Amino acid sequence: MEERIIDDEELRKIKLTRKNGGTDAEDELAPDAEAEETEALLDLPEEYDEDLVGLTPTQLREELERREKAKEKAREEREKLLSLGRELLAAEKFEEAEGPLSQAALYEDEDGAAGKLLWQARTRGYSSIECFFEEEPSEEFAAASEEVRTSVLDVLGREMQTALEEAEAEAKPVRTRVEEATEKRRGAFKANRNYYLVRFLAVLGAIVLAAIGCGVSAYFITRRQSMLPLGFTIAFGAVLLVLFVFFFVFSHKLYVSERFVRSNEKLSSTEDGRTLAALDKKIGCLKTALLQENDD
Repeated sequence: MEERIIDDEELRKIKLTRKNGGTDAEDELAPDAEAEETEALLDLPEEYDEDLVGLTPTQLREELERREKAKEKAREEREKLLSLGRELLAAEKFEEAEGPLSQAALYEDEDGAAGKLLWQARTRGYSSIECFFEEEPSEEFAAASEEVRTSVLDVLGREMQTALEEAEAEAKPVRTRVEEATEKRRGAFKANRNYYLVRFLAVLGAIVLAAIGCGVSAYFITRRQSMLPLGFTIAFGAVLLVLFVFFFVFSHKLYVSERFVRSNEKLSSTEDGRTLAALDKKIGCLKTALLQENDD
């Protein structure tokens, strides 16, 4: 690592020195190299920062001062938000406290104070775990810092684990009923769909043949003196008209039967299915919040 040592008053000379000693380079900026030097040490950021590359010593000092002022302003704003959040928590206005605490959590928070207070508000003063039954809060909690997670789990961890086990136990018999009922209906619905599929394809094939016959008959109308091609054309046209009626009827029947097949596979199609879907969501969210593996 390098330190930049500059002449703060006259900017006469810039020296680049290594911490282990020695001078790498020396640039004379003033015509009088023998003039007395006053050296000032600037504290440069340890991490590489592209925004600081190429700045003059004066510009560098101004940028560092600007950043320090911005940090101080952010700290002041965070403290105001935390103070407001604490007041609302003390008054048990948990929903109102979530706003300022969420904003405070956006600032740098090394001790996790804002995050801890935010989850205190979301859990209604550590009295409710319902927020962990929803996807977004559970995912946000899973991504929280270890300090924040520990502060919540120390109070509510056992209750969350118990709720997870109870939901899994409740879902097991419901899942069995849903799967059995779905399988029982599946065969009937598929048979009904296949019935209309066969008829739909048969009508479609007949339409193709009738259209070919009509086209061939029409081709010979002007090439034969007989009225037979005209008669065949009219006959095939009439058949086509009837077939199109059956085509639309069987298309609709096939569409409806296919909807029944698809709907049968959805949990929302029955009361037990909706109950199971709600339990599965609850189980998944709790596992996410507790950093447990979800069963897909």
